[in-house]
Amino acid sequence: MNSRHLLLFVLAAAALAAPVKVANPNLLARLTPAERDVLGRAGMVARTTNYDQIYAIYQDAAKQGLPVLVTTDPLLHAFHVLLDYSLRSAELQTFYPTLQDLLLTLLARENALITQPQTKEVKDALQANVAFLSVPLSYLKPDFEIPKAAAPLVKAERALIEAQSGFAVSAITGLKEDFSQYVPRGHYTRNEEFERYFKASMYLGRMGFPLHPADDPQLGVKLTRQAMLLAEAFATAKSPSGVDARILWRMINDAVTYMVGSADDLTPSGYYDVLRRLAGEADIAGWCGPDKNVAAFTAAADSLPPPGILSGFLTDTQGPVSNTKNMRLLGQRFIPDSYMFQELVYDKVGTQSAPRTMPMGLDVMAVLGSGKAREYLQTLYHQDRYADYLKQLDTLRVQFSHIAPEHWNTSAYLAWLYALKLNLEPVPAPEAKVPLARFVTSPAYPDKTLVTCSGSWAELRHDTILYAKQSYTMLATAMPGRPEPGAGPVAWVEPKPAVFDQLSRVAQDVGRRLDRAGLRNPEVGAKLNKLAALCLQLADMARAEQAGQDLSPENAQTCRDIGKRLEDLTTFNPMLEKKLTSEEDKQMALVADVHTDPNTQTALEVAVGHPCELYAVVPSHGKDFLAVGACFSYYEFTKPMSERMTDKQWQELTDRPAMPEWTRSFVTH
Repeated sequence: MNSRHLLLFVLAAAALAAPVKVANPNLLARLTPAERDVLGRAGMVARTTNYDQIYAIYQDAAKQGLPVLVTTDPLLHAFHVLLDYSLRSAELQTFYPTLQDLLLTLLARENALITQPQTKEVKDALQANVAFLSVPLSYLKPDFEIPKAAAPLVKAERALIEAQSGFAVSAITGLKEDFSQYVPRGHYTRNEEFERYFKASMYLGRMGFPLHPADDPQLGVKLTRQAMLLAEAFATAKSPSGVDARILWRMINDAVTYMVGSADDLTPSGYYDVLRRLAGEADIAGWCGPDKNVAAFTAAADSLPPPGILSGFLTDTQGPVSNTKNMRLLGQRFIPDSYMFQELVYDKVGTQSAPRTMPMGLDVMAVLGSGKAREYLQTLYHQDRYADYLKQLDTLRVQFSHIAPEHWNTSAYLAWLYALKLNLEPVPAPEAKVPLARFVTSPAYPDKTLVTCSGSWAELRHDTILYAKQSYTMLATAMPGRPEPGAGPVAWVEPKPAVFDQLSRVAQDVGRRLDRAGLRNPEVGAKLNKLAALCLQLADMARAEQAGQDLSPENAQTCRDIGKRLEDLTTFNPMLEKKLTSEEDKQMALVADVHTDPNTQTALEVAVGHPCELYAVVPSHGKDFLAVGACFSYYEFTKPMSERMTDKQWQELTDRPAMPEWTRSFVTH
């Protein structure tokens, strides 16, 4: 039985659709017979729309005086917009100029050392570092004059970056690199400045200095010597204005660490600590010359922690991911979902002859606790056909179930994931005689939460695409209906108070942390505070519903005004819009690649399209009403890695793939 037949069998085996009886039956006329059938069976039905923004669904419902259902989806989406704009503002106002200053400071140090008496090995390493630093500088500073000796290498490296065709050997490091990663995407297509920053930062985040480059010990000596000298410059150099290179680095690193996570690779600071311990009081540049000293450093640095994520080319004959210890100047960040993917593809899952080369978004949702996601992975997609898949999946589920709430809130990225984890949890059974909307207890409700969480996760990966370390598979060599008069305004809130509480907390925390670092844009910061306050209101409403209380007229009006409030939260003054946005931001549709498989030369893309209009039966004032709400749409597909998609390409795509098969329990396509 194939997956399509299985799903049809499951739906056919479900209880027959019950007649829908609501106090506003005229609204049912909006639905097709097929949609009414789903509504009768699941207590809710969603359909795709042509709305550009999710808040527009609520605005139209309010204009027509319809009952509304406030779901978690639009609040998660609003948080995405505000976090993304916080990052955009910090990048252009602070990160861009600071990174430029840092690179110029390091470059000046390397050039100064070249003019001093040095061994050939050290001079060669310093010249290589000049070329390395010149590549990102040439993007950040278009008028940057590339040192003459480094110009040929920089030109060759830039040609590879601009070709963006896939794996090729770097002209600077001699290592195989995936240059398809240098396609500006996410919000970095919004203007030329963002594009330049993207290419420079991607280079510094991915290009590194491995201790043990595969099958080439001599290259390892060369690159490690370069890393040692860069670490020395990092620790000792000062900018022309007298600012330490370390401080410039921390101005970027500390903010990105909070927003996304800690670097998954070794840092210049860690290298310098080892270097100084070994060299004592000796001149570092001179000490780096002899190969025996580089070997001693390599042996000592081997005790430093390995990366958790493979994010490049590695074959199964070249050892485990722990063999890819690497110093990167501003390395990409460890994110738990890439780690999940890493643990659920070859060589951890599958065999050389039958490797699992591509993960699924459901993997993340299953690890975060969704039993329905695990069920679909096994019964609909048959991922248990791969050796050790369920073993690895269940190990991860246990591992992530034991993480304390306080740890989840150590970064904005983790706190967002935690909101999704909370959203995946079942709604607890209410007290006796407390009315609960039927859709919440239907078998299709876990599918709705999966769509919500998957769509929000796609937005998370989109916002952090530059900094989050992407996982790679190891290469295997073998008519409106109004309420009855007198009923008052009808509204209902999705019963997820913990999710609304978490969104309030993280919105407040993002604002405070950015303010403390001098990075908060005043307008975005004020909107984060408004979002936090709104989420707290919704959390209180959800708890009142769970206690069997109808929403007060004031709270119901807040829900009916949600579209207007969300529009206010996610649109900005014209000056800020002009600086940070482009036409792509007029739509909520976006796309992000989240995993790369060198075996098939493909990338996994996840995307959000137009929002879905959600109809659900909700209890209010002792009666059932058909209410209108909104939820994400979610798409998942593969593309050749040389064709990683931008938001513009996704928004212009007329022949989009279908939403996942499991969404058919409540979404009509």
